[in-house]
Amino acid sequence: FIVPHNVDLVVKYQAHINVEKVNHDGMHKYLFKYVTKGFDCAGIGLHGKSSTSASSTETVNEIDNYLECRCVTPNDAAWRLQQYDIHHTHPSVESLPVHLPLENNVIYSKDDNLEQVIEDPKNVTTKLTAWLDANMQHPEARQYTYIEFPEYWTWHQQGKYWDHRRGPQKNIGRVAHVNPSQGEPFYLRMLLNICKGTTSFADIRTISGQEYPTFRSACEALGLLGDDQEWSNALKDAA
Repeated sequence: FIVPHNVDLVVKYQAHINVEKVNHDGMHKYLFKYVTKGFDCAGIGLHGKSSTSASSTETVNEIDNYLECRCVTPNDAAWRLQQYDIHHTHPSVESLPVHLPLENNVIYSKDDNLEQVIEDPKNVTTKLTAWLDANMQHPEARQYTYIEFPEYWTWHQQGKYWDHRRGPQKNIGRVAHVNPSQGEPFYLRMLLNICKGTTSFADIRTISGQEYPTFRSACEALGLLGDDQEWSNALKDAA
């Protein structure tokens, strides 16, 4: 593989600098795994010489003979002595789920009663449905899209509701990735990028007072989807 790099940065700092654009979820794990995986370790095994004496019949405890050693390099030691931070993230990122009505994920343990899980009203409340409820109850909330909402409102996981953000600190909203092959959830995600003040799923697919049967048809009404004719015209222009 070719490591993406910038020659000017490499020459200036005389070090290897990997330059990449973060454009998918796996890249975040790649960027942060090196500062969170811990110190370098070396495994050392102790093996005694074979002997025909009576001592050779003694049971060998392989666990006791296997030592897990820790190797701290000078750079690691200096960094810890100076009490530098390992990493810092600012501002905080609020993950925003996307799902169709009553198709949200529900987390439960093997000991939970499934009937109680299904009947619990909190399990049908998500950040998305709570955003719709906030638009219905608070007129001042209707000026923000789903993505902009975490900047001005705070999500309370315990009670599962949005509340006015207090203080200067703001979070950044990031809508969960939806593959185009999933169909309607993908088109719902497209509409959430532009819709403001919606109070229900039906309201999201309502354009200029007309409610469309699907989120895809609503996207088509807004001109968010290209057709074959548009693609043909683009090829002609390119030619």
